Amino acid sequence: MNVLFTSTLILFITSLIHLSFSETQANNVFEAKRLDFGNKFKQKIFNEKDELKSFDRRQINKINYQILLIRNEKVTQKVWISNSMASLIDTA
Repeated sequence: MNVLFTSTLILFITSLIHLSFSETQANNVFEAKRLDFGNKFKQKIFNEKDELKSFDRRQINKINYQILLIRNEKVTQKVWISNSMASLIDTA
């Protein structure tokens, strides 16, 4: 009777230890998969943000270039008007 109880107790303790290690391993695997998914998701978000930033930079550069062209055109028109008025005054 004593031997049966001892062997059952040893088997029970061994199975508990095995279950705790299995649960720890399962938790570690789950945590690793969760972290991997989180890292991939973060990377995807950062990539999309970088694409948006570069898109915004390109659009801003195009707009700034258009503004510069308009300013240059206005300056050119002002110079042309000034020269025209000066030539009209000279001829008068």
